[in-house]
Amino acid sequence: METRLKEIITYALRLKATDIHFTYKDVMLIECRVQKKFYLIPIKEKDEQLFSYLQYLSDMDLSSFAKPQSGAFTMELDDKTFAFRFALLQTHQQKSGVLRIMNFQKALTLQELILKGEQRKLIKEWCTYENGLLLIGGPTGDAQLQLPIIIKK
Repeated sequence: METRLKEIITYALRLKATDIHFTYKDVMLIECRVQKKFYLIPIKEKDEQLFSYLQYLSDMDLSSFAKPQSGAFTMELDDKTFAFRFALLQTHQQKSGVLRIMNFQKALTLQELILKGEQRKLIKEWCTYENGLLLIGGPTGDAQLQLPIIIKK
């Protein structure tokens, strides 16, 4: 199972996918999500066993089917360590799992993340404060983030 999972993940990384979706309802379906599009991965024999293997890697309860579960693991591919989060939902009719690739691209610098110079200057200033919280959010997988400037004191 390890070899097959690495094969699927390597394919997803080449596509720059953020998630790999596993669905089993009579037949197995594996898809990579790249932005808003899904790309099918050809199925191989015994791919339905990937659910149990991903549960094991993610340190989930292998005997529990009644409630949704999630967990995380790391894996080394091509001398680089990747982090993954796996969420699983099972019903009597279907099994669904999503494997989120947590670090599919390099971390962005502040200059790459924030295009406007005045925003960058303000954030650098905020980072000098002795206390407080700076929270920056945006859509998952976005390479560029445009910050609205909201200042509350």
